[in-house]
Amino acid sequence: MNLPDIPSPQPVKTTISDSTRKSGREFIENSRALLAVLNASAEATLVMNRQGEAIFASRAAQALWGFESEEQMTGQAIRTLFPPQYEFLQAQQAMHPEGITTRADALHSEGYIFPVSVRISSLDDQDMDLRILSVREARGMQDDL
Repeated sequence: MNLPDIPSPQPVKTTISDSTRKSGREFIENSRALLAVLNASAEATLVMNRQGEAIFASRAAQALWGFESEEQMTGQAIRTLFPPQYEFLQAQQAMHPEGITTRADALHSEGYIFPVSVRISSLDDQDMDLRILSVREARGMQDDL
């Protein structure tokens, strides 16, 4: 039985209106509905600013990395969360600004490395340059992402 080809989802370009142009953190804090959705998701979500620091970490991200609160993750550098492959992730994002899914190694708060699948997307605007990372633990996942 041949299954029909399902097209890959196309990246969505998100633009923020002039009335909501604020720093990335203010944008997230003022988006209560967005926070509720992100925190209800089983997938770990990180929002990183242009300096490569976490400005939001969902509850699933906190659990995945072993942090007890968002405050413990806020300000963590991508270099700290993904130390073995920080440069690789940066290069992948630069080559695929529309978004990419890749494997990486992450550093748990207790000091051990664990494999993850990372989807990196961008929110580029005049006032904001954010990276949204959707992360899943990759132990036991098939090699064909």
